[in-house]
Amino acid sequence: MAYRWEPPSPAEAVPPPRQGAASQGKAEAVRQVRIPPSAPDVPPRAVRWRAYRYLDRLARELGRAGWSSVARYEESPPSLRVFAAPVPCVGETVTVVAGPGKVWWFRSSLGHRIAPCSDVAGAAWEIAVLLTPWVAAALTRDGRGRHDVRRSDAT
Repeated sequence: MAYRWEPPSPAEAVPPPRQGAASQGKAEAVRQVRIPPSAPDVPPRAVRWRAYRYLDRLARELGRAGWSSVARYEESPPSLRVFAAPVPCVGETVTVVAGPGKVWWFRSSLGHRIAPCSDVAGAAWEIAVLLTPWVAAALTRDGRGRHDVRRSDAT
């Protein structure tokens, strides 16, 4: 007789809930939980507030230049997603970090410092220079930044 395997039913697949002391109404001992070294630090409130302020300024400047942006303040660290409205899949995520000499900088998703936060117009310019070739390539027919002259639209 051959054994035939059958998948478990949903009731068998889910383990029963643990019955700890807290679920029984008793006091439960606190145990120490180690935080892995790779876990991101939660920035203090003052640092988050500063990041919000600088990212809001950058978003306004980029909006004046015709770029779209979405603030992602629920993330850690807070970030700003910058993109062109016709091509929302091509963009850059910008964060704020403290640099040398306690100067705050805008940082790209690749980790490069874009510009100091005191130079919002310069940061907007650098982001535009970074994204323009990618957006242009996405909007052209062959995806390489130029129209394919070998392909004819008449055929």
